Amino acid sequence: MLIIYHLYNKNGKTTLDELSKTIQRRKEEVTYFVWRLEERGFVQRVDRNIFAKEKFKTTAKSSEEIVIEHVRSKGSITRSEVVQLLNVSPSTALRILQKLVQKGTLRRIGTGGGAKYTLSKS
Repeated sequence: MLIIYHLYNKNGKTTLDELSKTIQRRKEEVTYFVWRLEERGFVQRVDRNIFAKEKFKTTAKSSEEIVIEHVRSKGSITRSEVVQLLNVSPSTALRILQKLVQKGTLRRIGTGGGAKYTLSKS
């Protein structure tokens, strides 16, 4: 999912080196992940470049969806985790989290830098 999000942020074009650095995985692992995406028709490799296909562009997820999926899988999220997950500034991460709290999707536990966000019970 991080590969898809990275491609989305890079306007559909990236390299294996960029991907490896972004998702913090060895180049061999990234090569395998890209091969699987290519096999399913989401990306196309040309030399050292990786391009998103139209099929992928319609499946890209919003920042909010990515945060919600993370919370579902891990149980909670912090602002610093959103910064790393989405490659955004701390203020943007806070705005995303505040919007999800306003919508009633997430609830905030704690204050300041130690605050965590979990799914709302409602």
